[in-house]
Amino acid sequence: MKLLLSLIFVVTLISPSFSQPLLTYGNHSISKEEFKKAYEKNNGSGGALSTTKNAPSEKDIRNYLDLYIRFKLKVQEAYDLKLDTLVSQQSDVQNFRKQIEEPFLTDEAELKRLTEEAFNRSQKDIHLVHIFIPFRADFLSNPAHQPITSTDSAAAKKKITEAYEKLLKGDEFGTVATAYSMDPAAQNNHGDMGFITVFSLPYSLETKAYTLSPGKISEPFASSAGYHIFKSLGERGALGKIKIAQILIAYDQNGGTAEKAKAKKLADSVYKAIINGAAFDKMAIRFSFDNLTASSGGLMPAMGVSDFEMPFTEAVFALKKNGDVSAPIETSAGYHIVKRLQHIPVEKVFTVAAKGIKQSVDNDKRSALARASFEQKARKLTGMKKAVFNTSALYAYTDSFLLGSTVRSASIDDNTILLEFPKGSATTKEWLKYVSTAGNSNLTEKYPQTWTAFENAQVVEYYRKHLEEYSPEYSQQLKEFMEGNLLFEIMERKVWTVSSSDAVGLKKYYEQHKSAYTWKKSADAIIVNAADSATAVKTRKLIAAKPSSWKKIAAAAEGNVLADSGRIEWSQIPAVPAAIVPGMMTKVMVNEDNTASFTYVLKTYTQTSPRSFEDARGLVMNDYQKEIEEKWILALKQKYPVVVNEAVLRSIW
Repeated sequence: MKLLLSLIFVVTLISPSFSQPLLTYGNHSISKEEFKKAYEKNNGSGGALSTTKNAPSEKDIRNYLDLYIRFKLKVQEAYDLKLDTLVSQQSDVQNFRKQIEEPFLTDEAELKRLTEEAFNRSQKDIHLVHIFIPFRADFLSNPAHQPITSTDSAAAKKKITEAYEKLLKGDEFGTVATAYSMDPAAQNNHGDMGFITVFSLPYSLETKAYTLSPGKISEPFASSAGYHIFKSLGERGALGKIKIAQILIAYDQNGGTAEKAKAKKLADSVYKAIINGAAFDKMAIRFSFDNLTASSGGLMPAMGVSDFEMPFTEAVFALKKNGDVSAPIETSAGYHIVKRLQHIPVEKVFTVAAKGIKQSVDNDKRSALARASFEQKARKLTGMKKAVFNTSALYAYTDSFLLGSTVRSASIDDNTILLEFPKGSATTKEWLKYVSTAGNSNLTEKYPQTWTAFENAQVVEYYRKHLEEYSPEYSQQLKEFMEGNLLFEIMERKVWTVSSSDAVGLKKYYEQHKSAYTWKKSADAIIVNAADSATAVKTRKLIAAKPSSWKKIAAAAEGNVLADSGRIEWSQIPAVPAAIVPGMMTKVMVNEDNTASFTYVLKTYTQTSPRSFEDARGLVMNDYQKEIEEKWILALKQKYPVVVNEAVLRSIW
């Protein structure tokens, strides 16, 4: 008991030090953790305070603390002046919210799962055969016909069951597919789809394929279009993609054997010409029937194993090395001559492939799973509750509204609360607006389905408007943006505008500090910047031949060359040699943005000399702004007295 009481006493003594702020300024305070996060974020992983490796020194931390205090004082002044209420500030914040909020409106865990799953599936291709029975017989010719009825579904299920029973009895899959499948291609390929890979099929079908063992036949399963049966003929390591160029020799499919023979003869002739040295791209421009690719020499986007008909795909992937050209390949489109340009293997490392895979997931309908998962979580987080009202009366009221009728309900009006949230509600008005835009006009039987979608939409919208309450990461990003914006606004008002408009003060500052503004070794020079190195080299030759024409030479480049003259110090001249003399021209230097520059020296100054006010204006302006800022900071520290808790500060390092 004594030990327990001693521990309680010790904890009582030391716990206040953990709750004390690192610093206060006026009535505001900053915790140790808040400062640490700011330091680590702005000083990179090498400056992380949580590790001993490359740990910052006391001096590093104190220097950053000084900067941090100055930042906080300026931002607080902006808040106290209510600059955050400016229309421009609020507009910027709203635009920023829209830019960053979308990733917070999905289930990141589910998105990560889908990304990892897609990556794993991308590592292998699956050879599938397929039987498809649509719910409606006219589905293929008119997929947007009438809604599917129970009769349609029953008839399709009966047919797929017959096909499955034949397979169970041992009938060959291709034979059954030819007899039963309503996929038009089945009459020729006997249901053989060839190899598929990730993103080749709708997600539900892809999942069936990737969970089916080689040699196994799936039970009949339904999609939104009809019933399916899969059989896996085998698996292989994924082949990746191939970039190709093609020449298509098409022919009239109704022209009979003569037309086909004529196309085959032309294809053979083109192929022989290429084998004998004719340029593939020129032959494509001249002979290819593919209007989309002929003008570019037959260049096509990178193709995967399931992008085209199986005979075409097999022949293309059979090309062993870049530059190989296939003999004419026959497909339903005609005869193709293909040149392999580049093989793009499947990325084997998840961390490398993750970004591209995630983008594909985002663009695929499977991303709706992450959205749906988020909606369910958001329902719980927001505490949404359905209000008490007469559902039948609401639906009748909705019909009346959509039909433009004046009939109204005794229990429902536009302001009836339908959904309740902690800080808001959704009324009949929002419901009617949603139904109007959902395209369910006067379809009472669809209202229950629409109601669920309406609930989800309202939950997501409420969550969006209150994101700061649910996501600390989002709240922090928004806070950092707002404070950065306010810092710019207050600096503009208190420092930059003041200094730039105070011509008298600027000149006075120069006179008081004239000795600080001198020219070191310098030169009058022409500084040339070009769009690229080739342009710079060409311009350099022209100026070297006739230096006095540098303005005309730059103007003739139509914006690809910018040139100006002025006095600069030797240290500012790129690639400066040990000695600078008039008439010297530096080498062309390529910049980080791939632009290029060089300097032509007109006159040199080897002695230190005073800078005139005009020559020193930029430097004077910079120093004058610093002086104004320092005076302002002193005033802010008087307005918001700063107190640093040394004990808490020392606990950081």
